[in-house]
Amino acid sequence: MEKLVRVFLFLQTIITELVGKFLNKQLQPDNFQTFLLNRKHILFHLYRNGRPCCACSRNENLGHQQVVKKVQFDLLYVQGNNTCNVRSYNHSCIYSAAPSVKVSELDVTLAITILKNCFANSLNLHELQSLDDIRKIRNDIAHNARNSDISEKEFCRMWSILEEAALKLAKAFDQEYFNDIKSKMRQQRDRRILATSEDYKEYSKQLTNMKDDLTESLGIIHERLISEIQTLFEGRGSPAIKIDKSDITATHGDQVVIPCSVVSNLPVTHVNWKRTSNNVSETILNDDSGYQGSTPVTPSLTIDSVKLNDAGTYICLAENAAGATISDPVTLIVNGGAPEVQILQSYYTNIYGKEVVISCNIVSDSTVTGIYWKKYYKNKVLRINNGDKGYQGITPTSPSLIIKFATSDDDGTYVCHATNSAGISTSNSATLRIKGGWYICVKRNNPY
Repeated sequence: MEKLVRVFLFLQTIITELVGKFLNKQLQPDNFQTFLLNRKHILFHLYRNGRPCCACSRNENLGHQQVVKKVQFDLLYVQGNNTCNVRSYNHSCIYSAAPSVKVSELDVTLAITILKNCFANSLNLHELQSLDDIRKIRNDIAHNARNSDISEKEFCRMWSILEEAALKLAKAFDQEYFNDIKSKMRQQRDRRILATSEDYKEYSKQLTNMKDDLTESLGIIHERLISEIQTLFEGRGSPAIKIDKSDITATHGDQVVIPCSVVSNLPVTHVNWKRTSNNVSETILNDDSGYQGSTPVTPSLTIDSVKLNDAGTYICLAENAAGATISDPVTLIVNGGAPEVQILQSYYTNIYGKEVVISCNIVSDSTVTGIYWKKYYKNKVLRINNGDKGYQGITPTSPSLIIKFATSDDDGTYVCHATNSAGISTSNSATLRIKGGWYICVKRNNPY
């Protein structure tokens, strides 16, 4: 039952965690207990349906299908000792929110039920459809649990539906979490849980004996699966990762190799790297542009052309059927970068016809390969290059702008641009104003 177990674990781990996180996001700014108190009437009638309760209005429209099972409701609420004086078949007022229950303790079906019935108006169509798709695959697992296994075609169908639903829900969070979910799904799909088909015997028995109501049994089976995996591979161990360097220094544009070796008694199923910079982590996949390696055969990470934003702390993650291992961290320092360009004063004035020098200073770790200036005046932009008539300077060794014969046409705001192998930088601006000039006075003779 390898394929069915893999889908089952996908549902129980990644999907359940994601749906719980998605529910927590909808709860904000309330905590879970406050939410349960405020929505008690709704959830009570998803459990006790068909008949009004003591808090119902006279024209209450109640459903006729029990959506929340007793075991689920008992997880959310506890019955108090208080009595109700209202004559009613059902009494919702005697229940209060369970003080210690957490969203992480909910099974995926209950979490989806809460989302669909309490937050439907705040969810978009893609999110609602994703929740329906997850619940459908959960029901498909229950149906197939009585069979020997699912076909490869059925596995691909169920997996792709869960994968698409997960990515749509993950879009509600930041890019880092979205990438993390993609990485986890990829690892889960590539991972062989056990070594041979015989190792699935107990899984087959447990899944075959699943109850019609999987609310309790899914969680119990999941715990047994994880326990048996750990027992089976006890002494065989997860991979050992060796990285000889604790820090690497590189220059912008270099090819960088972060060396890594992985030793394992079992086949290594997955290798990936994670970079952390400024408290933000990003998973690097082996098919990401600009990277090589990061595979079970070639675990070392190669960065084709290192950039400033590649600097940070790197860790390698390797996985086999027994588990996953995280390496010691490696710090990558990248020197170089775009030049620092500064005009030394912000305002210049001069006399018509005089030479003007707008001084500029450039600091760069690597060779400056290009300099040019721009002048802005009355919604017009003029680019000034070395060799343009009337100008001097504008070179890597003499970046200042020299105007040989300044006229009122040179009035404007000036900015210097400098380029090296790391990129291009722009200076602060300086304003130039020219005073004086030649005036032509035309005297007309009076013909009278």
